Amino acid sequence: MTDAQPVKAQTAVSGRVPWLDGWRGLAIITVLAGHFGGIVWPAATELGGYGVELFFVLSGQLMAHILFIDRHPLPDFFRRRFARIYPALLAYVLVFVAADLAALALHRKPLTAVWDVVGALTFTINYLMAFTGMTSLGFAHIWSVSVEEHCYALLALLALLVRRRVRVACWLIGAIGCLALVNGARLWLGAGPNPSVHDIFWRSDVRLAPVFISAALCLVLNRYPPGALLRRMLGLWAPLSIVLGAALSFSDDILMRYTLTAPMLALGLNGLAYAPEAFRRSLSLPWLTGIGLRSYSLYLWQQPFYRVAGHTPKLAPLMILGLLVVWLVSYRFIETPARRWINGLGARGAGRAQPVAA
Repeated sequence: MTDAQPVKAQTAVSGRVPWLDGWRGLAIITVLAGHFGGIVWPAATELGGYGVELFFVLSGQLMAHILFIDRHPLPDFFRRRFARIYPALLAYVLVFVAADLAALALHRKPLTAVWDVVGALTFTINYLMAFTGMTSLGFAHIWSVSVEEHCYALLALLALLVRRRVRVACWLIGAIGCLALVNGARLWLGAGPNPSVHDIFWRSDVRLAPVFISAALCLVLNRYPPGALLRRMLGLWAPLSIVLGAALSFSDDILMRYTLTAPMLALGLNGLAYAPEAFRRSLSLPWLTGIGLRSYSLYLWQQPFYRVAGHTPKLAPLMILGLLVVWLVSYRFIETPARRWINGLGARGAGRAQPVAA
């Protein structure tokens, strides 16, 4: 296979693509590097946001395939999203609720407030923090999960309306993504002195940009297959976009960082199928894809451990070890069984076998 030849894309429903799982693994490693690495090198904290951006563009591409190319039934789509996201999230929240009840019984201050729990479970915590100015110690990272859930709902609505008219879908999804970029710039420039990144760039009407732009590019490339020259250019851009995106995350220009990274990474991800085979192999390494497949539980549980490590740096090695243990327990005994059971209900209801990989 030459570097310029296209590689048939697959979705998380029809089959796994190793380098996409590796991209997901790279995303969670980058988030962890930003959070835990920021303890010893504060500038590294910015890598956390970059890692989330890697997740967002991947979600956009996968949702474009599932909803508009593979055209999976919407009930099946929502059941799979629920099975993937909610059981592990509910378990995470319940652990905090139990800890708070224990704190109250000991006449100590609880870690979270009611609005934290409600915001996390209803995927509204990003707007609660943006509009109230409050912060959440245990659930602040659920902002990105909230953005993705809002994107899933909106993309599903668009699929219901126009997925049989892919050309219209391309333009509509791309326009919404670009408008989100403009909205972020508008809010940032009009926010006055010392605007908060969290109050603006954690909002779904701003951060849906990487998801939607990536989805639109995926649909465009699927409908209008690029020629040899463009395939080669896309393939060369794919690894370059990762490097440039990481470098851009350290920029002091917040607006440029949050405006340019989305289209840069979206184009890079959608060019992966045309990237040099050696680069795809590097993203397909078993240890990297393995982390990617298990990234959701890892993302959920890293928050309290890195908070403790940030408050008491000497405990960082112990917190990392504890995180690894809790991550694997969550994935093995909560996330995986729940997904199998919920997806199995749908398979039995439809009278056919369904894959669990979504």
